[in-house]
Amino acid sequence: MKHAIALFATILFALTNLGAQNFAFLWKTAPDDSFPVLNPKAKVGISEFGAAYAQAHDYYELAREIGEALKAEQPRTDITFVLDKPHGYLSLRHNESSFIREAEMCYWNLPDKTKLFCVKFKDVNEEEEPVFLIVFYEYNPYSGRFDSIDVEGRAEMMDNLDLWEGNENLFLPRIGKDIKWGRNNDGEAIGWYRYKGLEGFKLERVETK
Repeated sequence: MKHAIALFATILFALTNLGAQNFAFLWKTAPDDSFPVLNPKAKVGISEFGAAYAQAHDYYELAREIGEALKAEQPRTDITFVLDKPHGYLSLRHNESSFIREAEMCYWNLPDKTKLFCVKFKDVNEEEEPVFLIVFYEYNPYSGRFDSIDVEGRAEMMDNLDLWEGNENLFLPRIGKDIKWGRNNDGEAIGWYRYKGLEGFKLERVETK
């Protein structure tokens, strides 16, 4: 009984002192991925996240290419790299038409100077198993770290990954806050994962005629 009371007191203390600093806890995520910002004195935006992610995940080819593109003075001719700092958006796509290899990153501002970052990878070719990835990270300025976070709606996005190998995809927002579920060929929306702040994302399907 004493152990149970002590455990309850510990949890209560953690919740009382949590404040608005750790949304990862509020979203009930497991801290299975965490990495530091490379320059603690820098104002953290999409470039800082991309560089930190690339260094921490250099075993992903797309991650390495993002890190190289952020440092390169001249862009590679075989990829299209977009860095839109004012809108907090980054993308990298291979121009080769025989396979799909692309990455997107963006972020949303949260209370208390925290930020919610998102990474999407899609790597489909005939020689290897397809790779689909969508992960969210909370940046906590007090710890200077990016911590993975399982926001509401992510599981539903992952359930749709089988469709990505065909003609459908998820598109992170360059402008606005919602993630589009659409078609590759014409960009037509099938649905929108509407951003709900601390409540995560909620799918709103588009009615088709």
